[in-house]
Amino acid sequence: MNNNYKQFNEQQRYLLPLLTNTLDRSKPVVLAGHSTGASISLMLAEELLKHNFIIQEWVGFGCPRMYKGQQYWQGFPLTSYQYGNDIVPLQLPFKWLFQQPVKLTKVGCGYNIRPNWGDHRLENYVNVMN
Repeated sequence: MNNNYKQFNEQQRYLLPLLTNTLDRSKPVVLAGHSTGASISLMLAEELLKHNFIIQEWVGFGCPRMYKGQQYWQGFPLTSYQYGNDIVPLQLPFKWLFQQPVKLTKVGCGYNIRPNWGDHRLENYVNVMN
C-alpha cells in the first residue's frame, strides 16, 4: 500500500472512535474534506456506514485518487470537485489501482492549462463555491 494511504488509514483509525462516540446514529452525517482531508473523510464515511450511521453525503475538494477496491462508495451520494487543473486529483502512481470515487466535477478556470499545484489551494475552492 502507498505510504500516503497508510497514513490516511492511521488517521482514520484515530478519528473513527471519536466520531462513533460523539455522533448520533439517528441523525444524517455529511462529511467533506480538501486534499488529504477528502481522502480521510471518505474513508470515515465508509466506516461510519459500517457502524450503522446514516451518511447523507460526502463532498471532496481536490481529492487524491483512492484505492479501487472500496465497496462502500455506492452506499451514499458522493461529489468530488476539481478546481481548474488541480494536480492532486490526477496524480499518484499505479493509475490502474487507484481512481476517483466518482467522476470529477470541474469548477473554476484555473491558472494554467497544465495540471499544477496553484489550482490545489483551498481558497480557490472556497471562492468558486461562494
